Amino acid sequence: MKIGAMILAFVGRALRAGDPSEGKRLLVETVRNGATAHHIDFVEIDDDCRWLYPQGFNADLYRRLKDMADEIGLEWTIHLPIVGTDPCAPNEFIRRASVDATLESIEATRIFQPALYVFHAVCDQAGHDERSPEPTVRQTWHIQREHAARSVEAVLKEVDRERLCIENLPEMAPEHTTALAREFGTALCFDVGHMLLFGGDPAQFLDANLAQTREIHLHDVVKDGERLVDHRALGTGIVPVADLVGRFAQTDGYLTVEVTGWRAFQRSMTALEELGFLPPAASAGAA
Repeated sequence: MKIGAMILAFVGRALRAGDPSEGKRLLVETVRNGATAHHIDFVEIDDDCRWLYPQGFNADLYRRLKDMADEIGLEWTIHLPIVGTDPCAPNEFIRRASVDATLESIEATRIFQPALYVFHAVCDQAGHDERSPEPTVRQTWHIQREHAARSVEAVLKEVDRERLCIENLPEMAPEHTTALAREFGTALCFDVGHMLLFGGDPAQFLDANLAQTREIHLHDVVKDGERLVDHRALGTGIVPVADLVGRFAQTDGYLTVEVTGWRAFQRSMTALEELGFLPPAASAGAA
């Protein structure tokens, strides 16, 4: 098992910098410091950042990150775009545009020689529709399922099956994700928080799909009154971190700590170190 983190754990200082060039330098430095201090194996690039933060996230930054990673032996995975995309949209124009955005992302991130790509082949709206009490709404799920399959087929023309990981979502029954992955022989990205928000059992899902699960998105889930809130630092909520990581540790998969911000990253790394899944950290600067 390899352990890594999202790029969003490291962007704080970089996004606050007034000068884009200085922001890039700070981001590369922070990723280097965090990766080496906590002995992580990879970082997952959220490629939506190129469009959300265009002043800093561009081809020049990606070259700098790749050069740094080559120096320290850091690997990369890619989270393909989700903001504004819908690969299962009933509207064929929107579906095709979503596929085009995904294929453009694959090309833009090819420099990293990614180990894996994470793909949202379906969307939360499809999950709402599939479980709707209204028969006319439920009928649209069949169209969305067909369109999701067509989108997966298009992506597989550019990505090897074993490197494409289809992720489960909070509003979508997980069996739909696994069925789609099995149909096309792709891998799974198992998001633990999404499973809890849906109401499923993470350990049960992992045991049933361990061979197909190439990546895990691990983050804690906290109770806020009647709500569950995910993407929180490990060790702060209800996720059985030790049990799930222990089950996944027997594989050669990629465990992504999916939290945002330096403090959540540091706290999560400390939790994994205390559980014995990472060696003790060296000194690391603030981000």
